[in-house]
Amino acid sequence: NTQNGCTSTDQVVITESADKPDVVTATPPVLTCALTSLNLSAAGSSTGPQFSYLWSTGNGTITAGATTLTPTVADPGLYTITITDNTNSCTSVASIQVQENVQNPVINAGPDNTLTCAVTSLTLQSQIVSSSSPNLSYTWQTSGGQIISDINSSAPVIGAPGLYTVTVTDAINGCTGTDQLSIGSDLVQPIAAIGTPQTLTCTLTQTPLQTTGSSTGNNFVYVWSTSGTGVIVSTTDPT
Repeated sequence: NTQNGCTSTDQVVITESADKPDVVTATPPVLTCALTSLNLSAAGSSTGPQFSYLWSTGNGTITAGATTLTPTVADPGLYTITITDNTNSCTSVASIQVQENVQNPVINAGPDNTLTCAVTSLTLQSQIVSSSSPNLSYTWQTSGGQIISDINSSAPVIGAPGLYTVTVTDAINGCTGTDQLSIGSDLVQPIAAIGTPQTLTCTLTQTPLQTTGSSTGNNFVYVWSTSGTGVIVSTTDPT
């Protein structure tokens, strides 16, 4: 008091509650063709009724649980969790990067081909065009054809015309690639026809055999044979 010089004092204690929540995140698995969604984890972070959680992303997709410690996400991207202590409004922030591996292997089933009377089976020759995986598996299917053996290899043996489809699967990411080829057939039998021959006699000791009506051309080969006491004196390919 400035008039009488008397004084009085008092004091107050100011405390502080500025502790931030603990935030702990785990590295997530990689999204693949087999694993199309996953749960992020912030287990180990502060828990209790005073804490609230909010996940956000700029380039990913949160499908469920955005206000929990374990949201479900379905796309690669950067995901951020904000934990708030509602008693003091302090926050902690952490981010998780979700990666993706969805590269499909590319396979070439091989060229179309044709079965013939001489070539009654074929070994198909598929080839991987592009894949970074060291672990690939093969499965063949056919529509109208016949797979004789090695159905789970890159080179199965087939024995009938038809449409053949190969599916190659990357065991690491579950992604697949397919391709098809067509196997035709050329099984048309050539025509072999012999005209009625003359009758051999004591004066007619040889007679020509005529193949009129038989298949002719440069791609045909003719072989004569006889049974019994017959004798082939000479042969000439028909023209």
